[in-house]
Amino acid sequence: MTETTEAGEPILRSPPWDERTRRTAALALVIAVLVLGTFLLFGLLDSIVIAALIAFLIEPVIRLGVEKLHLPRWLSLLIVYLVVAAVAFGAVLLLPVMIIGSIAQIDVGEISQSIDQWLSDLAASVASSDFLGIDMSGMDAVSAAVAESNQTPPTLEPGRLLEAFEDFLTAAAGLLGVVVGAVSAIFFVLIVAVYLSADSDRYFRVTGGLVPQSYEDDVYELGRRLNRAWSDYVRGQGVMVLVIGFTTFIVTWALGVPGALFLGVIAGLLEVIPTFGPIIATIPAVLIALFQGSTRFEMSNFVFALVVIAAYILIQQLESNLIAPKVMGTSVQLPALVVLISIAAGYQVVGILGAILAVPVVASARVLMAYVWAKVQARDPWRAPA
Repeated sequence: MTETTEAGEPILRSPPWDERTRRTAALALVIAVLVLGTFLLFGLLDSIVIAALIAFLIEPVIRLGVEKLHLPRWLSLLIVYLVVAAVAFGAVLLLPVMIIGSIAQIDVGEISQSIDQWLSDLAASVASSDFLGIDMSGMDAVSAAVAESNQTPPTLEPGRLLEAFEDFLTAAAGLLGVVVGAVSAIFFVLIVAVYLSADSDRYFRVTGGLVPQSYEDDVYELGRRLNRAWSDYVRGQGVMVLVIGFTTFIVTWALGVPGALFLGVIAGLLEVIPTFGPIIATIPAVLIALFQGSTRFEMSNFVFALVVIAAYILIQQLESNLIAPKVMGTSVQLPALVVLISIAAGYQVVGILGAILAVPVVASARVLMAYVWAKVQARDPWRAPA
């Protein structure tokens, strides 16, 4: 018989769930929220992931302020994020101007004329040859076309000055829009990162409450290994980008390669691509050295290009044998082919962010698969190497 209140309304009582049902329902709810949140916030997913990475990367710095300097967590968090914001906004406002100034040092016209002259000479040489009895005289037309394209472009007519000025205003407005958009994006990312850092303890408590007590040690060890994989790779890769970019800038500047800052930025960014990234970064430096020469030393362009190649090889040898083992750690031990395929797949699926995060994601999947496989085989997963 249903119990009722004094007013005659039935008293509803729901039967309690057992522990397994509660945990299963909680896990299903978390997964549903994550899936729904990803669907609704897909347009902001890149910004949210970057914010989470920032919070993850600077958490040790925040803890350092709390544990070593005995600062309140909120004060340590505030100081760290103020420094990060100053660096981020300074980079957005100053770095593009510096890079544009560096690119301006590269005489694209001279390089283009040198390439055209080389092609013209090559076409003329081929036209005068008799290779295997083939008539090469048709190459005379190619040589003439290349020579014509190498002529000095006509001067700007007075009637086009107004149109050129309008184009300049359009370009300036576009650049201003890009800067405003970048500043807004950085502000949003930093705000999200601040909230993630401020509430990180709460997130860990909620997540830990979903774990059965018998598996707490397993989850702790899995979390430790996943954290090591991500921290070793992401922090190490960030250090590598800065070190290689700065080293390349100093070396190319010392050698007198025009556009040294631009070449340093290119080398740093391409450092995230194993094997092929450094090779691609070498190509523009060699072309500039070959067709424009050095601004510091008197030598032929060909010899200078060989010097630049040797300098890039030396930088990569230092990176592979000295710098990388110190900063990358040993937890992300993936074959170069797996890394390359992972980066390509990540770029195809998510874009640039996917390419950057592909390696730690694959390393994390390896850790989880090793754990599951050990449990399937009824072995202790922690006796196997991480």
